[in-house]
Amino acid sequence: MKHQFNIIFLLFLISLSQAKNLRILSEEEFEFDGKYIDGKAEGKGTATYKNGDKYQGNFKNGLRDGNGKYFYKNGNVYEGEFKEGKLEGEGVMTYKDGQKYEGEFRDNLRDGKGKYYYKNGDRYEGDWRKGKKEGKGVYYWKGGDKFEGYFENDKKGEYGKYYYKNGERYEGELKDGKREGKGIYYWADGDRYEGDFKNDKREGKGVYYWNDGDRSMGDYVNDKEVGLHVRLDSVGHVIEKYYE
Repeated sequence: MKHQFNIIFLLFLISLSQAKNLRILSEEEFEFDGKYIDGKAEGKGTATYKNGDKYQGNFKNGLRDGNGKYFYKNGNVYEGEFKEGKLEGEGVMTYKDGQKYEGEFRDNLRDGKGKYYYKNGDRYEGDWRKGKKEGKGVYYWKGGDKFEGYFENDKKGEYGKYYYKNGERYEGELKDGKREGKGIYYWADGDRYEGDFKNDKREGKGVYYWNDGDRSMGDYVNDKEVGLHVRLDSVGHVIEKYYE
């Protein structure tokens, strides 16, 4: 009698679980409004998860697969492609603080080509790897400046180009995002400087070219000329020598 009661009670629990469409799949417990095939969620439906998340979209073999929309409990929303339960392919992640990413995902992370819109109005367009900016990209500041170059581990790499809204630009080596090493700085009026930089300033040896063809050669410290400088005309004749 006791054995029969246990069997009946077990059957009751199973039927109750099926009535609520409650399953544990990939260690995720959810209620599913949709159809099952062989006991697994299949096709389009809505899943409400125990942690408060919600998913509307396609399932395959019990996992999110295909196109869908995932609502996170923390307020983030993802809409796009899934594969075997993970964010995989093209999609859009809108964050609760107003930031947004549009592009490729792999293994639940931003990976591939994509655009990231920051809440302060800046944006980044380019390559991503494992959730970080990695590879070639362009960073646009809200004020109108932009950086074009390579990124490493979410930071600007060792070489790139800065374009400033006032018409000036820099092309050359970088360190921690600043002008450092060999580079060229162009002014909007046509003048330019070619030489050494350190901590965003001219530092070391360099040549300053005027837009009329003249040039001067010498040393720089803290963005200023120091020591002996020689100014030449466009054909190389010495115009003057001066000390700073």
